[in-house]
Amino acid sequence: EPVERRRPQEPATFAERRVTLSDPHVSRPSIEIQFIAPSYATDAKAAAALDVLSEILGGGPTSRLYRAIVVEQGLATSAGSYMQGTSLDPSSFGFYAQPRPGVTMEALEAALRAEIDKVLADGVSTVELRTAQRTLIADAIFAQDNQATLARIFGASLAAGETIDMVQNWPHAIAAVTAEEVLEAARAVFDRDRSAVGILLPENAGGRS
Repeated sequence: EPVERRRPQEPATFAERRVTLSDPHVSRPSIEIQFIAPSYATDAKAAAALDVLSEILGGGPTSRLYRAIVVEQGLATSAGSYMQGTSLDPSSFGFYAQPRPGVTMEALEAALRAEIDKVLADGVSTVELRTAQRTLIADAIFAQDNQATLARIFGASLAAGETIDMVQNWPHAIAAVTAEEVLEAARAVFDRDRSAVGILLPENAGGRS
């Protein structure tokens, strides 16, 4: 008789959680904001929309976060986002940044929050959507040139409750995402009361060691 697999579940959250740590091995401070998000195993449609959103917000030097916080405002040396869609259970959507010298973590967090609020208010443009979709699909095609990468993708996906069909049809799922679905997913996930903020500082800069 098969043994039931019991996995620890994330407890319900009703307020933002924060932790600040300092360590002598840290040379550059950083901040990360994470939200509980669906995975492909729990809600494939929403996960695809969030993958597209992550590319728009944090997919390199042309992304919203990099242009706004690094280039235009000059608050950070790096900024981006990521979507962790491969998981048996709900996973996370994260934002991160490292401040320029003299910039406070409070100012950097406020800048990240402002970009999140812009998405929640206005969504994404058609140009942003199509550009992100083309980039993600191209990356998926190029990944097929490397057998080790393919093995890792299939292995991780199957271990996390996805199917071979889901992996093979992922580019089609990305291509089918609409701007309305991106906005809907963002509003469902970016709830401040369901987020966690982590700040990592050099030693003697405050926070628990």
